[in-house]
Amino acid sequence: MLLGLSVVVSVGTVLAMYLLADRRRSGWLVSLGNQPLWFAITVMTEAWGLIMLNVLMTAIAVKGLLYWNRGRRREL
Repeated sequence: MLLGLSVVVSVGTVLAMYLLADRRRSGWLVSLGNQPLWFAITVMTEAWGLIMLNVLMTAIAVKGLLYWNRGRRREL
């Protein structure tokens, strides 16, 4: 179970980064959708130090999505 979940979370994280690098709004959505899975892994492995990382990454994704929706994304 943990191996499968960690593969899904890893693919989700790479996909989110790829989409964001390509300046796509969907990258923020994938990142937000991935955060509960990271939280589950943190709890399952009792890696409590990752809780703060999970909270911060969620906040960054929310901020990024709100920033994007306001039309403030930087254009090339």
